Amino acid sequence: MTRFYARAVTALVVALGASACAPLFGGSGAGEVTGLVTLPNGEVCGYAGEGATLAFDGLRLSWTCEVAPSGPRGLFGEPIVLGDTNVSWRLGSTTRRVDGGGFELARLESIDARVVRFTTVAGSSCSFAGEGATLAFGGDRVNYTCDGDDVAVGPLTGDARGLSATIGTLEQTGDTFALRRPRSVRIRTVELQDADTAWVPEATTVGAESPADETEEATEEATEQATEEATEETASDEAAHAALLGTTWALERILFMDDSEVLPVDPADYTLTLGADGSVALQVDCNRGIGRFELDGPSLSFSPFATTRAFCGPGSLEERYLEQMAIVVSYGFDDGALVLATSMDSSLLYFRPLD
Repeated sequence: MTRFYARAVTALVVALGASACAPLFGGSGAGEVTGLVTLPNGEVCGYAGEGATLAFDGLRLSWTCEVAPSGPRGLFGEPIVLGDTNVSWRLGSTTRRVDGGGFELARLESIDARVVRFTTVAGSSCSFAGEGATLAFGGDRVNYTCDGDDVAVGPLTGDARGLSATIGTLEQTGDTFALRRPRSVRIRTVELQDADTAWVPEATTVGAESPADETEEATEEATEQATEEATEETASDEAAHAALLGTTWALERILFMDDSEVLPVDPADYTLTLGADGSVALQVDCNRGIGRFELDGPSLSFSPFATTRAFCGPGSLEERYLEQMAIVVSYGFDDGALVLATSMDSSLLYFRPLD
């Protein structure tokens, strides 16, 4: 079974942050959440929203890392802060039950990691200050240096909406430092590193034991490797695009995160055809639609569709189909089926080639 491309979740979480209907990042109060979590392996997880999602034994799937046909994968529950800067988060993967009646928890593990970088909902960027000597105020150590003269002090805090930090402005008078306007702020995006990995500050320069020629050679090797990986990725994208375009796909079902699904009486009544010129044609029950699409690797999005306005009668899936197509963010293939993933509730639309 072919799973979704690894980068599909990146497109998904970007769309989550941009959606006006999902108050993930901006505003204040209830709208403030940790929207993006980058795991130590580089995997990106996006906040699943306040609506229905999977839960097992009271543990809610709150950050979705991957939406695969076999079952979603993500962070369950809330982060537990260990010390000042380390967190423990439960990463789990699910699989569809053999009887087709829902999902079951396939694996659950704890990730113990250090928060090395984060941004706040106000847009301030902060980096770990290291483990050496630093300032402290009222027993709270300066653990992160942020934009301007701001610093983050004391331990991070975690809850069902993610992580928060205490931010203040550092002021110096002579040899004396003071912390002004300390306030608790929600962390918007967070980057994690394995807790056992030594932290190397970004400002580190080449020292006596790291000669410049060795550094240059390492840089060249890294560049060559990155170029090869990019070339392979481009070739893979082109092959996937070729399989996607020019085929008329018929809707089999729409599967939602709460395991509910809708199925058309006749898949041929709901079709999708993407042209190489960027055009898209839809059959929407008794109506037809046209529009445009954008394709970038596994990321796929549609412009607003123009459709005919005939009344298709009771039981039509016309509105549901158009609603889901409007929030598609990525695509993949599963055993010959085209699968589109959406941003809002991580639903999956399954299509088969129309005979």
